[in-house]
Amino acid sequence: MVCLFGMMGSSFHTASAQTVPEYQLPIARLGVPTQVRLAGNGGTPPYRLELVNGSLPEGMFLNSEGNIVGTPGSMGDYMFTLRLADSLGAEAVQAFHLTVGIISE
Repeated sequence: MVCLFGMMGSSFHTASAQTVPEYQLPIARLGVPTQVRLAGNGGTPPYRLELVNGSLPEGMFLNSEGNIVGTPGSMGDYMFTLRLADSLGAEAVQAFHLTVGIISE
């Protein structure tokens, strides 16, 4: 089995191909550089991660290390699905929900 982990701050989630609940990531701040670390587990590395549905916030992208990075340029709710595949073709699919907002300090 191959799993996909999503981490931002101290939160994390694990999903396998058998269970695919939508995962709510912590709120990202408009105009503030953000990194959501994603990692694979199980299966046979190396892993390949791709966006298969939905879209990331303006100014953010999935980098070559499989992390969601960038500076969110517009507020809103963003739903997207990522697929993680290992070198033997085992897959995990996970739906994510990322909210971009203004957070006062």
